[in-house]
Amino acid sequence: MRINSGWGSGLVAMMAGATAMACSVTYGEAPAADVAPQEEAPAAPPPEPDAKPVPDTEVGAGELAPVSTCDAAKPFGSPHRLGGLDGSARFSSDELRAYTSNGLTFGVARRRSVADAFAALEPFGFPVQLHATDAPTASGDERTLVFTDYSSHRLLLATRDDAGEAFLPALVLDGGINAPAWGQIDPYLVADGSALYFHRYPLTSETFEGDIFVAARKQDGFADAVPVEGINTFAEELSPVVTPDGLTIFWASDRTDLYGKGMLDIYVATRTSKDAAFTNVRNVAELNADGDERPTWISPDACRLYFLKDDAVLVASR
Repeated sequence: MRINSGWGSGLVAMMAGATAMACSVTYGEAPAADVAPQEEAPAAPPPEPDAKPVPDTEVGAGELAPVSTCDAAKPFGSPHRLGGLDGSARFSSDELRAYTSNGLTFGVARRRSVADAFAALEPFGFPVQLHATDAPTASGDERTLVFTDYSSHRLLLATRDDAGEAFLPALVLDGGINAPAWGQIDPYLVADGSALYFHRYPLTSETFEGDIFVAARKQDGFADAVPVEGINTFAEELSPVVTPDGLTIFWASDRTDLYGKGMLDIYVATRTSKDAAFTNVRNVAELNADGDERPTWISPDACRLYFLKDDAVLVASR
């Protein structure tokens, strides 16, 4: 029940909606040939199951392409480190722009394709105190940005009319989100901007114990934040990441049940509707190891999970 002093918290979201594709190919029969009959060949052995390669190179050298479809019930494969990023990051829906922080400044980093490394960070220029583990979060249309000012432990919001323009000056979110005597960090804005998830903790606590909260968007701002049902415990819960449909949530916790290792591990839970509590909590064991792991973003089709492993940004596909 602690947050490592090297870890702040924060993460972004920008997701657009789960997709599924299926295809089949039917071949016609070949014309009969005027040859003598031959003995039937023995049946071919069944195919071996696909192996999971563990590449030792960074994404950014052309070795990976995005997965176009996947079975969301399957586990994630071996993760790959992203090239060009020095801190936590969230992404545009096409995964070509990273909204990221290096602890000194934050802004956007770009790449030409998902096989390329990210170029240098382009700062936004907001005068706030930052942390390398807390990335800004953007809406799916990239016109709304939410981020943490660590000098006040409050969440700020900035907007722009077009994704290609500069953001207007940021405003502090109202008291329904930024509660007195509490710190608010780790914001995650769902792709359509309808809900803002974040981590809230008491400023008077030396262990930074806290939970994950959510505030629904309304016409003139956000409603009062409430705890997310079904995932908060007596341990630490932080770094929420939510699919565009709002039915699956990933987060980090130092809980020791469910095969937790006592450090920050990634967990996942699901629900049947946006009004229901989350259930079916499980440890994402295939991604957790020694040290801390924290989710930062899930792709619109839920096929790729980006996460922070100590100081590295990694992505795992399924």
